[in-house]
Amino acid sequence: MIALLADARSALIGLARLLAFQEGWRSHFDISPEGVWRSFGAVALALPAFVLFVLAANYFIAANAPGSEAGYSPFEAGISYLRIWAVFPVVAAGVAIALGLTGRYAAWLVIHNWAVFALLHVTALFFLLYAAGIADAAALAVLLQFYRLARLFVHWRIACAALQVGPVTGAAAAGIPVLADMVLIYALS
Repeated sequence: MIALLADARSALIGLARLLAFQEGWRSHFDISPEGVWRSFGAVALALPAFVLFVLAANYFIAANAPGSEAGYSPFEAGISYLRIWAVFPVVAAGVAIALGLTGRYAAWLVIHNWAVFALLHVTALFFLLYAAGIADAAALAVLLQFYRLARLFVHWRIACAALQVGPVTGAAAAGIPVLADMVLIYALS
């Protein structure tokens, strides 16, 4: 567990450097086969944040849509968590194959896994601000709009850097898994 926490710390430092367009970010990610498997440890580390997100989101929905059947059931939350971690590796592998960049797939996957870990914590924080009474519904809406834009930037930047492609190819590569995820969300609803 200590090694996993050290991996997470290093990856978050690398992610911050990557997103800030700073040099030296690559050394914070282990893209060896063992490093790829260890990056899936982010699934376990992010679970508490996801549970807090679900609880806070359900609180928000209950407060703003009384009597509504909306919200996450434990089953729906579990399916959602599985989807968050399972869609990208499959779709991104297809994108890497189509672009002829399979040698860079491991880097893309590792960095993406740790970015999802960070993004889940940000989402949980935003909903917890509402649950704690620090942010009202309007403030939460603004934060979530910012998050949606920031999330697109994060995925674009990771695709450009990990795949070592230009901004347009990076946008396409990042966009395909995001669109596939949106289609799956629609299909499951």
